[in-house]
Amino acid sequence: MKVAWIVDAPLDRKTGGTIYDAIIVEGMRARGVEIEVHFVSLGNAQRLIRDLVRARPDVIVGDELCFAALDIVFEHASFARRVLLVHHLTCWELELAAGPRARARRLEARVLRKADRIVATSTTTRKRLIAEGAQARIDVIRPGADRLPRHVRRATNDVIELIFVGAIVPRKRVIELVHAFASASSSAHLTIVGSRERDERYVARVDDLVRGLGLSRRVTCVGEIDETKLADRLAQAHALVLPSSLEGYGIAATEALHAGVPVLAARTDGLVEALASTGDAVIFVANQLELARSIAEVTQDQPRRARLIEAASRAGAALPSWSASIEEFQRVLMD
Repeated sequence: MKVAWIVDAPLDRKTGGTIYDAIIVEGMRARGVEIEVHFVSLGNAQRLIRDLVRARPDVIVGDELCFAALDIVFEHASFARRVLLVHHLTCWELELAAGPRARARRLEARVLRKADRIVATSTTTRKRLIAEGAQARIDVIRPGADRLPRHVRRATNDVIELIFVGAIVPRKRVIELVHAFASASSSAHLTIVGSRERDERYVARVDDLVRGLGLSRRVTCVGEIDETKLADRLAQAHALVLPSSLEGYGIAATEALHAGVPVLAARTDGLVEALASTGDAVIFVANQLELARSIAEVTQDQPRRARLIEAASRAGAALPSWSASIEEFQRVLMD
């Protein structure tokens, strides 16, 4: 079986969607599947179509993140089975301006109609796609949680370390996180891990806020880091904080729990689904006020913090593995 896998960015980018693609591609290649990865944009969509016509893959997997180009590619690629991989639709992002959201909705609706099959990374996403009018069969293949090496936990009570993992973009609500963290114990520290290149204006607003609130010594932005360094950061953390307005699933949260780190998460459908089996290791929050209260509780209440960490140490066993995700994805492509 020959597979063409279409993405909008190199697979070494450390965002949840790209991590998912990279692990599935690498895993299926290890199982003997012939996969060629293509980077696509509106500027090279026609050239990609010519390459695909020459290569004649059996299956084309298109990551919905490059939906504008996929609208063109899928239109001219009916010679192969077209599988659309959806983490979430761009038009679901509340922070996107009205014009770009409307354009995304139109294009994404067209791509959904052209797909022969759809893979969603959560049941939450599958339900929303059906509500959006998707007609193709939709399979749910959740991300694994066991990507990172497991380091011995080294968190102490001298400094209460919170960590955020994700691209610094509006839907991740990093500004709301910084505001909420400002009321935390003075012994608390927040590390922000993730790309600073996706939305430079938003990153500048975050940096200005950190300085304006006098938090420069208590909030550290480290950018993207590799898996070993991330595992090391998690080993030192007392909790991961993920206040996103939208997550298709929430890989950062499940990876934290797999490392024994409790999670403070927004009560959004994708995160509730991803963390449903993890019991008392998670605190869900509905807004910035609840987030601030929960951060204060975790940073100031040592017995409560200890109970959360103890629960997190047990939670990893209930989370999915990447080997199962890879096997299921390959089955879908061969079905």
